[in-house]
Amino acid sequence: MDRGRAALRAMVSELGGVAVEGTRDPAQLVGPYVELALRLREEARAERRFSEADAVRDRLVDLGVAVHDTPAGSTWELGRGPAT
Repeated sequence: MDRGRAALRAMVSELGGVAVEGTRDPAQLVGPYVELALRLREEARAERRFSEADAVRDRLVDLGVAVHDTPAGSTWELGRGPAT
Protein backbone atom coordinates (compact mmCIF):
# COMPACT_ATOMS: atom_id res chain seq x y z
CA MET A 1 0.00 0.00 0.00
CA ASP A 2 2.80 2.43 0.87
CA ARG A 3 4.50 1.70 -2.43
CA GLY A 4 1.28 2.44 -4.30
CA ARG A 5 0.83 5.75 -2.49
CA ALA A 6 4.42 6.75 -3.22
CA ALA A 7 3.98 5.92 -6.91
CA LEU A 8 0.72 7.89 -7.07
CA ARG A 9 2.32 10.85 -5.28
CA ALA A 10 5.22 10.80 -7.78
CA MET A 11 2.82 10.73 -10.74
CA VAL A 12 0.73 13.61 -9.36
CA SER A 13 3.88 15.62 -8.77
CA GLU A 14 5.05 14.96 -12.33
CA LEU A 15 1.65 15.89 -13.71
CA GLY A 16 1.79 19.18 -11.79
CA GLY A 17 5.14 19.98 -13.36
CA VAL A 18 3.84 19.21 -16.83
CA ALA A 19 0.80 21.43 -16.22
CA VAL A 20 3.03 24.38 -15.30
CA GLU A 21 5.29 23.89 -18.33
CA GLY A 22 2.29 23.51 -20.60
CA THR A 23 1.08 27.03 -19.81
CA ARG A 24 4.18 28.66 -21.25
CA ASP A 25 4.16 29.92 -24.81
CA PRO A 26 6.96 28.04 -26.60
CA ALA A 27 7.67 31.12 -28.73
CA GLN A 28 8.65 33.02 -25.58
CA LEU A 29 11.15 30.31 -24.67
CA VAL A 30 12.86 30.09 -28.05
CA GLY A 31 12.29 33.67 -29.18
CA PRO A 32 15.66 35.10 -28.11
CA TYR A 33 17.51 32.33 -29.96
CA VAL A 34 15.43 32.72 -33.11
CA GLU A 35 15.93 36.50 -33.03
CA LEU A 36 19.70 35.98 -32.72
CA ALA A 37 19.72 33.60 -35.69
CA LEU A 38 17.68 36.06 -37.75
CA ARG A 39 20.08 38.91 -36.89
CA LEU A 40 23.00 36.76 -38.02
CA ARG A 41 21.09 35.90 -41.19
CA GLU A 42 20.39 39.58 -41.86
CA GLU A 43 24.09 40.41 -41.43
CA ALA A 44 25.02 37.64 -43.86
CA ARG A 45 22.49 38.95 -46.39
CA ALA A 46 23.78 42.52 -46.00
CA GLU A 47 27.31 41.25 -46.70
CA ARG A 48 26.02 39.26 -49.70
CA ARG A 49 26.85 35.89 -48.11
CA PHE A 50 23.62 34.45 -49.43
CA SER A 51 24.49 30.76 -49.05
CA GLU A 52 25.15 31.36 -45.34
CA ALA A 53 21.91 33.32 -44.96
CA ASP A 54 20.00 30.55 -46.72
CA ALA A 55 21.61 27.93 -44.47
CA VAL A 56 20.44 29.80 -41.35
CA ARG A 57 16.91 30.05 -42.74
CA ASP A 58 16.87 26.40 -43.77
CA ARG A 59 18.04 25.25 -40.34
CA LEU A 60 15.36 27.33 -38.63
CA VAL A 61 12.75 25.75 -40.91
CA ASP A 62 14.15 22.29 -40.08
CA LEU A 63 13.60 23.14 -36.41
CA GLY A 64 9.97 24.11 -37.00
CA VAL A 65 10.36 27.88 -37.32
CA ALA A 66 8.66 29.50 -40.31
CA VAL A 67 10.64 32.51 -41.55
CA HIS A 68 8.82 35.23 -43.50
CA ASP A 69 10.82 37.85 -45.37
CA THR A 70 9.03 41.18 -45.75
CA PRO A 71 10.14 44.61 -46.95
CA ALA A 72 10.31 45.65 -43.29
CA GLY A 73 12.51 42.67 -42.33
CA SER A 74 12.09 39.05 -41.34
CA THR A 75 9.37 37.73 -39.07
CA TRP A 76 8.92 34.24 -37.71
CA GLU A 77 6.44 31.88 -36.12
CA LEU A 78 6.54 28.39 -34.68
CA GLY A 79 4.76 25.37 -35.97
CA ARG A 80 4.98 25.60 -39.73
CA GLY A 81 8.23 23.82 -40.46
CA PRO A 82 9.06 20.14 -41.01
CA ALA A 83 9.54 19.53 -37.26
CA THR A 84 5.82 19.91 -36.58
